[in-house]
Amino acid sequence: MAPLIRKAGTEISIAEYDRRQFEDSHKDTRALSDSLRSLCFRALVRDPGVQMIKTIICVAIALMIPATLAVGEEFVDEFGGPKLEGRLAERGEWRFENGIASCVADPDLYRQFKNHGPILKWPRQFSDASIQFEMKAADCQRVVFTLNGDGHIFRVTLADERPDAPAGMSKVPTRIIAWSTKSSKQNKGDTIKPQSMPDLPAVNEKWVPVKLDVKGKRAILTIGDFQTEISHAALARNKNMVMLTFAHGELSVRNFRMSSSAE
Repeated sequence: MAPLIRKAGTEISIAEYDRRQFEDSHKDTRALSDSLRSLCFRALVRDPGVQMIKTIICVAIALMIPATLAVGEEFVDEFGGPKLEGRLAERGEWRFENGIASCVADPDLYRQFKNHGPILKWPRQFSDASIQFEMKAADCQRVVFTLNGDGHIFRVTLADERPDAPAGMSKVPTRIIAWSTKSSKQNKGDTIKPQSMPDLPAVNEKWVPVKLDVKGKRAILTIGDFQTEISHAALARNKNMVMLTFAHGELSVRNFRMSSSAE
């Protein structure tokens, strides 16, 4: 018979006790990660043979949870190599040379990933933050910079909408989209089109600095000489991922850095 624990006048199994403790403790992502590791350790100690597989699964899940960007912390990606804790390079053959990450879009992979091109991801839990990098797009159809959380939260798209564009005219326009609630097929978000926002032809084959400063419901977006201030409820949502992706052509990126700020 499994050992029991008395809780609130009722005897329950240790497994049930652990489950309740787990549910009570994962109020946020950091607590979830700690709880998973704690539960896995207890499971391993109690019955190494039976619980080993469950333990491995638990640890794998815990390790997938993005790290939290603490107030005052700065995360820097110098693109010194293909492997860096806190960065993923996917959906293409990314090269890392001389502090630059670059990739040429592969049409076959683009179709394989259902019209999604190469992507760089930086998983990080944050709310207010400053994110900046430099990019050089060469004959791309579109470049997309996104903040994710519970779905998409904030997205900046630079597109080539010319009929004679090298990769074909982009069906997606140059714009900003913000989602105040979880994105879905039904919730397409709010489209924002700041005046004089540059499109891809305006920055083609040029190194262009991009910066986004987020503070509460407000943000300042800078792309080269262009700057705009945005106010939207989406910006105050909790975020867990920064992504940069593109379709067709070649994209190069350098000097990525991200820092948090106090409330």
